Amino acid sequence: MNLSTYIRKSLVVPVLITFSFVCVSSAQAQENTPRYEVGLHYAALKLADKSDKDSGFGVRFTYNLNDYLGLEAETTYFGSSREGSSGNERQALFGVRAGKHGERFGVFAKVRPGVTRFYELGNSLDPRLFARGYTRFTVDIGGVFEYYPVRNAAVRVDVGDTMVNFKTGDFFFRGFNTSFVQNRLSHNLQVNVGVAVRF
Repeated sequence: MNLSTYIRKSLVVPVLITFSFVCVSSAQAQENTPRYEVGLHYAALKLADKSDKDSGFGVRFTYNLNDYLGLEAETTYFGSSREGSSGNERQALFGVRAGKHGERFGVFAKVRPGVTRFYELGNSLDPRLFARGYTRFTVDIGGVFEYYPVRNAAVRVDVGDTMVNFKTGDFFFRGFNTSFVQNRLSHNLQVNVGVAVRF
């Protein structure tokens, strides 16, 4: 047996042991991250084209595929408006959160497309000129910070750009006045603060 063959055979067992150890450690690390999360949050939205700040409450469900990637579904209702309608907006978002869970902290990026229903939105091109309530495509892009005081609970802060794709002729009712949307793609700051149960 020559020296190179001896070295190769001698390395097989340590490599297999190391590989097994890494696999077991990875599996245990994944088990440390609960698979499901159900959360409640308070949301503050600064809607640029409405020149208004809206707030509301929502719920979120997250399915963690592993320590790094999760699928999320979220809905938020922004309540009664000052214009006297039944509400301001309602969001429904679904997308991905990617980053890293630690023992106490998690930091992630998020991309979540969806829709927003605007109760005080009209459209001048609609034959029903004074009709209110339209749904527009929305994408939420931003970051997430989580703190885990215990394994099965999380405190979460989201900061993101809620981008809304308005249509030509869209305008907001503001009492007896109207305010036309200036940009088809609107950039809006949204901050969510909430808690979640992890299991």
